[in-house]
Amino acid sequence: MTSTPKSRRAHPMTLTQKILAQHAVSLPRPWVERGDMLQIRVDWTIASELAWNGMDRTYTLLGRPSIADPAHFYLALDHTVDPVTLANDARTRKLADLSRAFARESGIRHFYDANVTIMHTRFYRDLVQPGEVVIGADSHTSSHGGLGAVAIGLGGADVTAAMVLGQTWLEVPEAIAIEYAGELGFGIGGKDVILHTLGLLGRNTVAMERSVEYRGAAAAHFSTDMRFTICNMTAEFGGLNGIFEPNEPVAAWLARRRGYNDAARYFRADDDAPYVAHYPIALGELAPQVARPFSPDNVFDVSALAGQPLDGAFIGACTTTEEELALAGLMLEVALADGAQPTEMPAERRIVVPGDLLIDANLRKHGLWEVYQRAGFTVDVPNCSMCLGIASRKAGKGEVWLSSQNRNFENRMGEGSLAWL
Repeated sequence: MTSTPKSRRAHPMTLTQKILAQHAVSLPRPWVERGDMLQIRVDWTIASELAWNGMDRTYTLLGRPSIADPAHFYLALDHTVDPVTLANDARTRKLADLSRAFARESGIRHFYDANVTIMHTRFYRDLVQPGEVVIGADSHTSSHGGLGAVAIGLGGADVTAAMVLGQTWLEVPEAIAIEYAGELGFGIGGKDVILHTLGLLGRNTVAMERSVEYRGAAAAHFSTDMRFTICNMTAEFGGLNGIFEPNEPVAAWLARRRGYNDAARYFRADDDAPYVAHYPIALGELAPQVARPFSPDNVFDVSALAGQPLDGAFIGACTTTEEELALAGLMLEVALADGAQPTEMPAERRIVVPGDLLIDANLRKHGLWEVYQRAGFTVDVPNCSMCLGIASRKAGKGEVWLSSQNRNFENRMGEGSLAWL
């Protein structure tokens, strides 16, 4: 992880630029600049059953050719497949069956059927490596920058073409640097950090269509789960991609994998990389953060909102990591031991959904699901659940829900719902 001496480095690059340059086809010079149009090799293409519905039409128009690498197309059923909807909704079954048929036809290695994982969770935990390029048919593909990959969400037709060709075209984006400083207090996680960032800088402003590189002394110590959450909500920030420099915590994470840990490339930005702006953010006094409806940048310290009546609580969605689920479970355990009693609320209004069956098994093994259940939560199987407002469970009109998802737009959790992040 050494950088080139400045005297020899006539063309410094950002982290994203270095990865794109390494993946460029027939690059006429050993560097790239913002605005360059590149033909690049793609390491992974990823999609959900909801995206595959449109992608399959494009694939048919292309003549259903062989795909570039069946081992590096990843397809997971997660958006619409809560068990009740899957059992009772014909459109949902059609979406699932369309994905299953393609998986059989193409022989892809990484197909995950309903209620096994949320799309981004398994891919991040088991497959993506630093220095790779990932193109996904979902805006939260940005999540995978947490491990130091360039991960970009594009439209279904673009992802289908990349799946078939193993390549795509990208314009090198402008980049901004978010410089985190200070030591986080106990229990302050990645969700607090990114909500605070959104509250300070605004949604779809300084990050819009740019590469967002998360840096600084504090960022170097963030866990891989924290990095995932921050990069996940780069989509709400407005960025084309979000990315952290992979360092020791990432290397330690990869070392525990049984596979997909041998192709990592540990790029880092040059000291004088051409960022269009630097934004220093102090984290030492950061309190838990909450975003009120109807925007993820409508952010307040939780103390300013204490006493707000709630109609429900949802813990889940691709934003929410194992680390956060475990910490919340431990805090619930202490609260219950201290005599706290759950407020009266129907079981279907207090829901927790793990992102993957492996997380589910781990929390069950350590007794944390039993703690959630004693606190009145219903533990569901992996799926996007309430995050999209299209599953069997929805928030009702005028209902206030506290949610760990990433978006709180109007009607996001159901028509007329009020989501507080």
